[in-house]
Amino acid sequence: MKKIIAVMLMVCLCAGYAVAEEKSEPEKSMTKMANNMGRGFANILTGWLEIPRGLWYEGSRNPFYGQVVGLLNGSFLTVARTVGGAADVLTLGLTGPGIYGESFPDYVWQAKWNPDDKMLDQK
Repeated sequence: MKKIIAVMLMVCLCAGYAVAEEKSEPEKSMTKMANNMGRGFANILTGWLEIPRGLWYEGSRNPFYGQVVGLLNGSFLTVARTVGGAADVLTLGLTGPGIYGESFPDYVWQAKWNPDDKMLDQK
């Protein structure tokens, strides 16, 4: 009888542990959704900073035509970041990684503002 009770107790503990793990999964997805919503609002509000970032970055690389390239590049990235942020907000954070990655970071302040020294030496 003691063995049956011990086995039942072990089964209940394992089932309780499995249920506890299943409950943490929705919490993870809610946290991810909240992060995506925050990223969306931040990108809507700060997307315009891509223009000065592009001007600074491309102007540092080449002072002659860097301002024109920086303005065009910054304008394109402003639209992309603002639309990506709007998509995050409109879908309530269910977009996942979306357009963001290594070459296009989540936030404008995570992007490169200064070119590498190797790029400056190639002039």
